Amino acid sequence: MDEAGRYGLDVIDVSADTGGTFTDVVLRDASGRRLSSKVLSSGVMRFVVDSVEGDRVRLVDASPPSMDWTGFRLQTPDGSSATIIGSSEAGRLIRLDRMPSLRAGTFVDLSSGEEAPVLGLRLAIGASIGDPLPDVSMRLGTTRGTNALLEGRIDPVLLVVTRGFRDLLSIGYQHRPDIFAFPVLPSNPIHGDVLEAHERIDVRGRVIEELDEDRLRHDAAVFLEQGYDSAAVAFMHSWKSCEHESRAAEVLASCGFRHITTSSGLGSMIRIVPRAQAAVVEASLQEPVGGFLDAVRADLASTAGLLVMTSSGGLVASESYRARDSLLSGPAAGVAGAVSIARGWGYERIISFDMGGTSTDVSRWDDGFTYQFEQTVGDVTLASESLDIATVAAGGGSVCHAIDGELEVGPHSGGADPGPACYGRGGALCVTDVNVLSGRIDPSRFGIPIDIPAARDAMEVVAGAIDHDVALDRLLARANRRMADAVAGVSLRHGCDPAEFLLLAFGGAGPQHACAVADALSMRSVLVPAEASVLSAVGLTQSSIERFEHEEVLRPLADLRDELPDRIEALSRRACDRVVEAGGERESAEVRRVLIDLRLQGQDSILDVDWSGEVDLRKAFARRFEEIYGYEPPDRPIEVASVHVLAGSGGADPIPVPRPAANDPIVPSRTIRSRFGGRWLDVPVIDVTELVEGDRIHGPAIVTASMTTTVVEIGWTALFGCDGSLLLERPDAKGADPLRDDGAVVERITDAFIAVASEMGEVLQRCAISVNVKERRDYSCALLDAEGRLVVNAPHLPVHLGSMGTCVQEVARVVDMKPGDVVLTNHPRYGGSHLPDLTVISPVHDDRGLLGYVASRAHHAELGGCRPGSMPPDARCLEDEGVVIPPMKIVEDGVGRWDDVRRVLESPPWPSRRVEDNLADLRAAVAANHRGVRALGSLIESDSSEVVRRTMHRLQETASSLSRAALAAIPDGRFEAREIMDDGACIAVSILIRGEEATFGFEGTSGVHPGNLNATTAIVRSAVLYVLRLLIGRSLPLNDGIMEPVRIGIPEGMLNPAWSDDPASCPAVVGGNVETSQCIVNTLLKALGVSAGSQGTMNNLLFGDDSFGYYETIGGGCGAMDGAPGASGVHSHMTNTRITDPEVFELRYPVRLEAFSLRTGSGGAGAFSGGEGLHRVIRFLEPVQLSMLTQHRSTGPFGMAGGMPGAAGGQQVTSLDGDVDELEASDQRDLQAGSLLEIWTPGGGGWGPPPRVSSVRPGDR
Repeated sequence: MDEAGRYGLDVIDVSADTGGTFTDVVLRDASGRRLSSKVLSSGVMRFVVDSVEGDRVRLVDASPPSMDWTGFRLQTPDGSSATIIGSSEAGRLIRLDRMPSLRAGTFVDLSSGEEAPVLGLRLAIGASIGDPLPDVSMRLGTTRGTNALLEGRIDPVLLVVTRGFRDLLSIGYQHRPDIFAFPVLPSNPIHGDVLEAHERIDVRGRVIEELDEDRLRHDAAVFLEQGYDSAAVAFMHSWKSCEHESRAAEVLASCGFRHITTSSGLGSMIRIVPRAQAAVVEASLQEPVGGFLDAVRADLASTAGLLVMTSSGGLVASESYRARDSLLSGPAAGVAGAVSIARGWGYERIISFDMGGTSTDVSRWDDGFTYQFEQTVGDVTLASESLDIATVAAGGGSVCHAIDGELEVGPHSGGADPGPACYGRGGALCVTDVNVLSGRIDPSRFGIPIDIPAARDAMEVVAGAIDHDVALDRLLARANRRMADAVAGVSLRHGCDPAEFLLLAFGGAGPQHACAVADALSMRSVLVPAEASVLSAVGLTQSSIERFEHEEVLRPLADLRDELPDRIEALSRRACDRVVEAGGERESAEVRRVLIDLRLQGQDSILDVDWSGEVDLRKAFARRFEEIYGYEPPDRPIEVASVHVLAGSGGADPIPVPRPAANDPIVPSRTIRSRFGGRWLDVPVIDVTELVEGDRIHGPAIVTASMTTTVVEIGWTALFGCDGSLLLERPDAKGADPLRDDGAVVERITDAFIAVASEMGEVLQRCAISVNVKERRDYSCALLDAEGRLVVNAPHLPVHLGSMGTCVQEVARVVDMKPGDVVLTNHPRYGGSHLPDLTVISPVHDDRGLLGYVASRAHHAELGGCRPGSMPPDARCLEDEGVVIPPMKIVEDGVGRWDDVRRVLESPPWPSRRVEDNLADLRAAVAANHRGVRALGSLIESDSSEVVRRTMHRLQETASSLSRAALAAIPDGRFEAREIMDDGACIAVSILIRGEEATFGFEGTSGVHPGNLNATTAIVRSAVLYVLRLLIGRSLPLNDGIMEPVRIGIPEGMLNPAWSDDPASCPAVVGGNVETSQCIVNTLLKALGVSAGSQGTMNNLLFGDDSFGYYETIGGGCGAMDGAPGASGVHSHMTNTRITDPEVFELRYPVRLEAFSLRTGSGGAGAFSGGEGLHRVIRFLEPVQLSMLTQHRSTGPFGMAGGMPGAAGGQQVTSLDGDVDELEASDQRDLQAGSLLEIWTPGGGGWGPPPRVSSVRPGDR
């Protein structure tokens, strides 16, 4: 008898999903019968002691039934352990070789010493230790790599990069994740030391500098002696030519490195930052992932093989598995299972909703999987194909906590051990505890023992003075909103309305929250599979071996008509070969999908189009473009960015499930006391085993299964299907019964407000044409009340957001905005910041009249002016800077006035050079505003106009209260400071604080600036608002309530110039928005004594000619604070735009980036040192016009409390013949091909007396 037959099973295969908390195992025999088990991913089963009888211990629940625990190890919470030497009464009574300290109620863990998937297999078939396991094929999904990455449990890796790019991954794209984090959290790359290799390949794949192998060998030996044996190699343009990376890998191997990963070996995708990150991730996860797979293979001892799920939803033989493919392995298996179940029910538009122990994963199926070729895990973004899955840190194990009395959920997780408080292992309050205490989980059906008193104790710690019932409601609302935002992200980002999709809920906690999440998004249908708690494991059984093959093309579509089919054919052969290598059969290997990434030439954002031999790619692109963006694509060449071929072998088709005829509503046999709609109710509890096909359940109700609890919310109805699934439906799209607790309502509506602003930003970025909006993300969106006061913002650019309210108020004074109107302006007189920032405003009305406004502001990289880029350093009046637009209606009563807009953009004396781009980006802003208007309308419909208005007011009150508290924490007095700009202009501030109020005065500031450093009062207000928001120091939407206890006095002059109707008579302001704003913030923080000076500039760089223009801002050093050093190489304060990837930069523009690194020693010395500036070296390969707007080139940012100043910045141009031309802070040049631009950005000031004098004097380069 074979080992399968020993356990009463013919032939079995096994699927196991190892998540952050639980491992789910599903077995299938030849007849199709399924068995399942669930164990903790730490490889243990948890039980509670019923009694101790001599050397015997009786367990409360010894499932699985009839298990012989002999040979298992028992471990107690205090760490003591014993071996089980006997087991009886179907496993409920065990005998130990020694008796640790145990008593009734103690939680104990039992382990076999095997990895969780193998333990799960053993339990499912009832195999004792010593019994051989059946020789089975196992399919495995795992988040081991993800968890190791997030928790820092990774191998040390040496990064080998092209010389000049040692800080590539420290800098990344130079943006900070949280614009209000104070201090700015530094970027911590996951690699160890860096070795700079002497080599260079250009964008065409030509060798500029040969790889110096001898030098590499010498340097590598040094790091080998330091203990490194893993290396990641990432060279510039290895996507085009991998020769240097391959040779470098050979050198490293000859030196003795064990694990070497090359970025080109993982895929030939352009963008060195995510490609290098992928190489580092692959190298760093060799032990966490590779070691885990080795251990599973060893424990399994199977000859049938181990297949592992990749992030892209296909299986691969474990021997050829890459660790970086594991990051979304488990979630991808869940998506596969979700799609199979939902399609069986007849749905083709599906959003999967997988709420597990540590996080929630959502993905979209729209008549096919959606893929992404870059994925983000924590702070790491890497090049790697995966299903498009959004992950939020809100799972059953997400820790609940309070910050200054406000309740929050996540991002930290209790994991499997200690887990939630109710697991009885000393864990913190988690979402699972909240569900238990809310009566939404039946402890008797949870699967592991539940310690309710421990959960109550944990709630006491977190809630404090907050009523516990109120705290339960608020925490559930917070968790639900975070998950709803993720669902909105995978749909809205692609132009899809989530209300048109089915929500398929699974995972340990998904069915508990699905109805509430659906309510938040006006979704009407939810499907809960019979095997919801183990669906990721079930999904593995539906999956097949699949592999992607990619090729970068980067050529015009018109040039590829005859060549493209041959390229696809070659890729198809390679993809099928990889399927066979991964364990598939040659005979069944087939091409399943061909995706062509298309884009408008000069853009970065792509649209993928499914290809077949018959498709007209130009027409297909146009259709896709209009579907996503809402308008026809402009008349521009189309570029083929890349081709992706997916091949596969095997797999299973969905099993059709007919919708059952509904029976009469069932009459429940019992109830449980639960919280619904903000009150305690006696809620029906139905065991799924009591249901038959067609049974109906009206909410509120709770449906329990062996490992799943489904919550049927008020207004929902559940229908039981023949496959054991529950179809939950809401007849209308109204939101859930509002909570009685006003605080919970405010939290829920506030989250909805933030979602509105964020969705507006998604639409604006998605619909825009320009690189400046799409890639640099130089835009902002906001929601304002009827008085034009800022209510919430999406976390975009502070310099935009703080001035948005002023702009709306000024425009409302001169324009009567009616429903269906949209108004445009960029005029500084009406709250504009500078001319390239175009503000689009839409009123929102309800049945009572004006409710408020939505507004978006985006920077247009070209809007006329005397030099390309619309930021001329030598501007002397507003007219020099470009097209001036007083408030004008661009949509009136729903009808666009685009011809009027075009006439304005083309008007003399300095018309825009890119009118079509301007119009496209303005249409995108209008689309974003329309989205905001509609979303607010839906909110009014579900929660009433009165609730929305009241919440706006409450938000202002809350912000005012927090602002007052922050001011009250500062001693009364007058705080003054001055900062001198590079040309001698002075910013002076005097802050008078009396109790909870403050007056900000700017007397002593210079008069009207003769150049372009004038700022509007709106900019000053933005700076004050931003600083107050920093002082508050807690999560809060930026809104004008913060300004309630503040008065601002600004004399006429540089910060308050006079305006006339004639742009030629108005002062220039372009530098005021980008440079003076930074100086104002530094001066305010200097006066308050809370931070040393940050770089105090945006380091604006513009170059181009009549055919193109490029604009970037460059990060630098942040000022140190008491207790925290300054962050390095990042944007600070009033900006947070991204910088173009080095390889894309060289592909698009006639440049060679020769270095981009941190400027060592530029941070001011101190007890806490200032952040380092950046060093950027660009060689121009064609003649260009260069403009620079910068500051802190004469003096460095100030130190504080005895700290030293940071190094001043600088810039110079070196000609081909070696002449060096030092540039002023604001300067311009016409450069010849071969000219070299070198930029040093300022370091941040230090805090406190330095332990010793710095060896680098501020100003040294």
